[in-house]
Amino acid sequence: ELGTSFYQSCDYFEESILEVNKKALTYAAKISRAPYSLPKGPDITDANLSTNDEFSSLAIVVTASDSSNTANTHPMAGQDVIEISAFVDNHPYDLLEDGTTREGIVVLEKPSDGNSATVTATKIIDISDLAEGKHVIYLIAKDSMNYKGPVTAYSFEKPTIQNEQVSLEVSPATDTSIVDEKEKEDMATISTTINCTEKQ
Repeated sequence: ELGTSFYQSCDYFEESILEVNKKALTYAAKISRAPYSLPKGPDITDANLSTNDEFSSLAIVVTASDSSNTANTHPMAGQDVIEISAFVDNHPYDLLEDGTTREGIVVLEKPSDGNSATVTATKIIDISDLAEGKHVIYLIAKDSMNYKGPVTAYSFEKPTIQNEQVSLEVSPATDTSIVDEKEKEDMATISTTINCTEKQ
């Protein structure tokens, strides 16, 4: 439980409790599939998405770090990030019909050099075949000890191309690391707003 009283003030809950705990609760959900191994892998700490004027390609700039969420010099937090993969509209945990793992789009692939605990990579992805509307891109990174970190998701919208200028809408999506398929679909679009009603 969170809070300081049974009937917590809505204003206090939203401003002083939810805000300071939301990141921790979100991370706990992201690693729930494998809570002892996923935290050992690198985290996606930042991602910027943009498209060309024809909305046929998506440029992503991704930063992944093996040490960003470590408060000390634990040895598991110093590995090189050697791989970043992207999946468009397909969660990396979803299996293909033959039971094999889905191959992602390689954003970064490099050998370990002992100096890459945090890396930034850029990739241009062809989205010309995507339907107009909202889409989700899932990002995951791996370190030099082959530990994969939690999945991080971002949503973007491919608008209808008209004569007037249009712009790409991009926003972070709640991560969908949890295995259940319905939960993955719901969490990718869930709002982070919590409605609170005070007890009279």
